[in-house]
Amino acid sequence: MFRIAEPKNKKQKISHENNTYLWHLRLGYINLNRIERLVKDGPLRELTVGELLVCESCLEVPSKSVPKTPLELWNGQKLSLRHIRIWGCPTHVLRQKTGKLEPWSEVCIFVGYPQGTRGGLFYSQADQKVFVSTNATFLEHDYMIDFKPISKIVLEELLSDKIGPQPARVVGPRREKSTVPDQTPMAPHHSGRVSRLPDRYTGEAQIITADDGKEDPSNFKDAMDDSDKEE
Repeated sequence: MFRIAEPKNKKQKISHENNTYLWHLRLGYINLNRIERLVKDGPLRELTVGELLVCESCLEVPSKSVPKTPLELWNGQKLSLRHIRIWGCPTHVLRQKTGKLEPWSEVCIFVGYPQGTRGGLFYSQADQKVFVSTNATFLEHDYMIDFKPISKIVLEELLSDKIGPQPARVVGPRREKSTVPDQTPMAPHHSGRVSRLPDRYTGEAQIITADDGKEDPSNFKDAMDDSDKEE
């Protein structure tokens, strides 16, 4: 049940100005529509319908549960949480006045929302001041990765105080054993692969043909008159 209004005073004072509230109690906590209907039909014709005060007893009775929030029932739109940020997360806030060699943004801490204006409240650790800005980049992902609950921090502090600092162990210099290298000569290692010379070194690729003592032609005419010119 959502309580959409709070009574101003627990004990309502009955006066001539709130006769509507008096008839509301006398007729079994009826609503304002029923009272206006009785005034229109005649039984309460002389009653001047005024503002019905908030009745605490009506708010405490069991009510039907609804799967929607009051804002969604009134406006017909779902509540958006996109503007809600993590309190205390670091942000990069755009500076208003910067020099040519100064950074354009400053790392600040998000501390809340201002009243009556858009943006957020940011705390500057350098200036130790809180200011309002609408140009900020929130580092929520990095903040959640490095986040550690306060209960875990307190538990670690209690455990460290209870256990106390452990005495440091003094480790002396380590003695190294002197080793004498082996002077025995090692036999060379031979591979079992059989090497084979290429054909150009065996003489199989070079074929010598006999020329029967003939000399090569010395000019073009001798070459044309030679009997082996066709070959």
